[in-house]
Amino acid sequence: HGFSDGPRSRLYTEVAVSGTLVVTAAEMPGHRQKAVRDAVKVLAWPLILLLPLGIAGTWLLVAFTLRPVAAFRREIEARGDGHLAPVPIETLPSEIAPVAEAVNALMARVRRALDAEHSFTANSAHELRTPVAAALAQTQRLKAELPEGPARARTVEIESALQRLARLSEK
Repeated sequence: HGFSDGPRSRLYTEVAVSGTLVVTAAEMPGHRQKAVRDAVKVLAWPLILLLPLGIAGTWLLVAFTLRPVAAFRREIEARGDGHLAPVPIETLPSEIAPVAEAVNALMARVRRALDAEHSFTANSAHELRTPVAAALAQTQRLKAELPEGPARARTVEIESALQRLARLSEK
């Protein structure tokens, strides 16, 4: 009993029932390799066909579900300077909505800071223009009253400095 190799097959013999029964099984050479190749073919071909379909399906599903996020990104990218209105977040997935709310809150804070800066700048320019205009008028009056000489040359320098300051405050 056990394995033995014949001219055309491999044999396995086993004795059972106290030696009264003998069972022999024969296998042709290469039968196992062919069975393994057939099993691999049967299992691999569906995988080879379904794997690209699965990848394409996953890509399409992800692309479809992320369309609102891409639209949100394009909306923010398309904004020009000073366009700080809130971005609509109704169509965004619930996982991204908190990020969009934070972006909108940030834009609101930036808008308030810019408004405060503009207000401060406008008020400062207004407060600065009046005294500069008065000093410039006084300097021009003084220049008209002074005779030619070093004092008048200095008033001309003061006048040009005040004119530069007036132009700067206008900007």
